[in-house]
Amino acid sequence: MTVAAAQSGLAAGAPVRSVFTVPYGARALRADGWTSTASDDAYLGRYWTTKHRGAELTLKKRVSGARQLALVVATAPRAGQVKVYLGDKLVGKVSLRCPRSASKLVELKPFATPRSGKLRIVTTNGKRVQIAGVGVATG
Repeated sequence: MTVAAAQSGLAAGAPVRSVFTVPYGARALRADGWTSTASDDAYLGRYWTTKHRGAELTLKKRVSGARQLALVVATAPRAGQVKVYLGDKLVGKVSLRCPRSASKLVELKPFATPRSGKLRIVTTNGKRVQIAGVGVATG
């Protein structure tokens, strides 16, 4: 939603936009080639792990009007990389390699215009990847 602020009947030059971010945990993802693990330390209590190249996670719900995506991941010194697709379009590549192991929220580059489609996360190599959820910003 975009609204121009007004004072004394005059509209401001810059519109204000409301952004809604919907978080989805591991249970909202369908997996092919991944293992699900319950953990009190994981976002919403569960995460997916794989070491298979080409393993795919898919958000069960179709994304509509997304302006930005984010992944809830675990990074590590020898972690792998994923490609993120929305519909048939590659919208980001994320390396989970980091000097120290940690849980992180990785934000992808915002879209110039809203996008819709099936959200897929695909591994690019045989290194360990751990994903606990995704975030979808709309508005």
